[in-house]
Amino acid sequence: MKGQTALEYLMMYGWALIIVLVIISILYTTIFKPEFYVVEKCDTAPDIGCVPGRMKLIVRDDGTDLVFDLVNSMGYDIRLLNVSFYPERMTNNVYLIKCDQQQRVCRSCDTRCLSRIDGYEMKNGDTMRFGVLMYDVKADVDKVYKIKFVINYNITDTGTVHKTAGVINLRATRE
Repeated sequence: MKGQTALEYLMMYGWALIIVLVIISILYTTIFKPEFYVVEKCDTAPDIGCVPGRMKLIVRDDGTDLVFDLVNSMGYDIRLLNVSFYPERMTNNVYLIKCDQQQRVCRSCDTRCLSRIDGYEMKNGDTMRFGVLMYDVKADVDKVYKIKFVINYNITDTGTVHKTAGVINLRATRE
């Protein structure tokens, strides 16, 4: 008798259970995704940082572009030695790094080819635009990607070498 009651209950209210499960699955794949709540940000050392609102991860037909502005607010002039980018969850590893007017083709995730622009000076308060053009790298639109970077620099006056690191979290968009 209990089995018959349970079967009648499922037959009577099964459609409601199915609708509830469908609504939960829709909410889970949209609102409850971790990417939905991730803030686009750039975390760096306190005195060298990204300009808020000037960061983009753009998906194009031939690759993905990372563009961000870095500002020197250390209180003294620095000379960039090299900058390395380490994108996570992206395929392939050929990047064209554009730093102002200079560009180099890099063939590894460790884009140390930027070290060839050794000597680029950033005066205190200067802003420098980085453009990392990752050819054949397909990021998914609306997904959030984490890109780590390391900056090696020296203080212009003393020549002391320093290293700082940062992380950029950006949602990929199509322009």
